[in-house]
Amino acid sequence: MRISFPADDEGDSTNQPRLTFDDEFDSGNLKTVAESQRADDKYLLYIRPDAFGTEFQQRYTTWFHFRVTNAVPGMPLTFVIMNMAPSKMFSLGFRPVYRNNGTNNEWRPIPSPTTNKRIPKRYNSATDEEVPAQLHLTFTWTPDGGETYFAYCYPHSYTDCQTMLDGLEHKYTSRSAIEFHRELMIASVEGRRVDLVTVTSKGGNTGEEEARIPGLFPGAGPRPPRFDKPVVLISARVHPAETPGTHILNGALHFILSMDPRASLLRSRYVFMFVPMLNPDGVCRGHYRTDSFGRNLNRYYGTATREEQPTIWAMTALAAHLQETGNRLHTYIDLHAHANKRGCFMYGNHFDDDALQLETMLLPRLVAMNSADFDFDGCCFSAKMMSASDKAGMSRTGTSRVGMAPFVATPMAYTLEANYYISRSVNPVRPVAGVDPGTPLGRPRPYTPAVWGEVGRGVLLALLDYHCKEPDVAKLSRVSSRPSHATLDGVRESIRCHVANRKRKKTSKRGSASNTDVEDDEDD
Repeated sequence: MRISFPADDEGDSTNQPRLTFDDEFDSGNLKTVAESQRADDKYLLYIRPDAFGTEFQQRYTTWFHFRVTNAVPGMPLTFVIMNMAPSKMFSLGFRPVYRNNGTNNEWRPIPSPTTNKRIPKRYNSATDEEVPAQLHLTFTWTPDGGETYFAYCYPHSYTDCQTMLDGLEHKYTSRSAIEFHRELMIASVEGRRVDLVTVTSKGGNTGEEEARIPGLFPGAGPRPPRFDKPVVLISARVHPAETPGTHILNGALHFILSMDPRASLLRSRYVFMFVPMLNPDGVCRGHYRTDSFGRNLNRYYGTATREEQPTIWAMTALAAHLQETGNRLHTYIDLHAHANKRGCFMYGNHFDDDALQLETMLLPRLVAMNSADFDFDGCCFSAKMMSASDKAGMSRTGTSRVGMAPFVATPMAYTLEANYYISRSVNPVRPVAGVDPGTPLGRPRPYTPAVWGEVGRGVLLALLDYHCKEPDVAKLSRVSSRPSHATLDGVRESIRCHVANRKRKKTSKRGSASNTDVEDDEDD
């Protein structure tokens, strides 16, 4: 979409460059723009729904990403997003982000506050259709020259992903201390790459190459060596607009490739596999939640086919292979974003066996010890959230954490959700002498790619804490440095006490359950 003002038929005789809006780039989304009839320099913008103009069109109008050119420097413009899906975040101060190619090439929140007006659900008699509730989101921007991009949240497009992976591949493929291997796992329906990145140390090499899996890895190049270590598999962007998940994954990936001594210890103990973008078609098309056929791919684990949902089929095939060749898949984490519930938190699966349930809760508790912005109290492990239907009527039995669980050798299969805007609380994180200054107890802070990246690092450090008794890890583990409960068993006991206290509060104050027990309003 590209539209300019004044319009062609308005007879502009000044020959001045015309103010232009467009979304003609990777991850762009803008359906149309109109000038306000009530005020000068005010423009009404409309988001394009997922799979717009096809038989698969969906209701989602949240993600926007557009470019403005030829704006007059110093002359304020007002934008109103007319069909925004309602969200609690805007009442908390959430602002879209922007960057300018000339003066500020880094994404940052727009400088002016937003205003929002909720339009209730209504009936359109002309079309005989119900119109869902919408939000009119208004903000003002003063141009300073050049091209300026605006987006719902900090973007990371398919092109950005490929550029990042190209750079890492060039830097690390020949590096002697780190095993780095990037390969095409499968192509999407529209032919885009879905990459698998493997990172570990050179130790533990069995001398064999990983086997070729039927239907996967179509490239002619070699597969990575096989290592005698447990595998940690991390994926992101099954929902295209959930860019916080990408920034968490990028933080984890850059940390595990770093020279931090803890990263070296992790590489010596695990093989890390990253799938950075599960829905590249939806990302490129600027969708919020679906692929190019309007499907929520995080409802197809267990039923995906290679022809219709190849990326999900590939994930399941990879996990099945790891199980069949030594039950090697130790942990699986799928990274998402959440538009309502504040903070970063996990959905884990429910087990009737108390010991298994405790182990499911242990990793999130360790993440909270290593990440200031991870909210253990916000985590959910309920049985209901393994099968409950979402707002579209689809069962969560098809989510990644449920569908991938049978292939994981431990109870550790999760969805990690990150709010688009802000934390609910901030954990004090203990320093690690000579390596990490930690984080003092503080107030909730707005999220940025750097903050989400710290959460990704915290997830990996939590995995290192499983080895806290080992001499080379003990001095770098936050479990070992605790003033009390300085063992994994001590952490388990603290979880038991936490759950017991929550149950007592729930009993004494009926109707207010722990966040670790209840379901939330969407996502996963």
